[in-house]
Amino acid sequence: MGVDIDPRGHPAADIYNYDEQLVIPSLFISVLPQKETTLLIVSRFKEDSCYDNIIDSLKTVSTDTVFDYITYCLSQFSENIYFSPKTIDNLEEKQRRLLLKAFVGTASFTIQDRIETTIAAQNIRLFNLKM
Repeated sequence: MGVDIDPRGHPAADIYNYDEQLVIPSLFISVLPQKETTLLIVSRFKEDSCYDNIIDSLKTVSTDTVFDYITYCLSQFSENIYFSPKTIDNLEEKQRRLLLKAFVGTASFTIQDRIETTIAAQNIRLFNLKM
């Protein structure tokens, strides 16, 4: 995924530049839930130095900030995400609607839609969901 800011809000890649000559670097995020913990793998190609600040920031910010940032990235930029049916079944209806709204990020067609999905993503605690 291409990511626009780091966990502290500083610019990263210019993902909204639609110049056809520009190649937007990818940041790769893998979330592997375990029974009592979650393994997060955040990586990039070495030459994609625009993401250096993201990798450095993730090492120094609080755990809650890391989780909030990963939730933001996944909800706004991910094109391939899977939730266990058991996890979804355990959610209240309000939480399901919020989750659905938050993860519509990549399909947002208007600025207003994008704002609403960003707000929804800030209101979910993705890493507090029970499997």
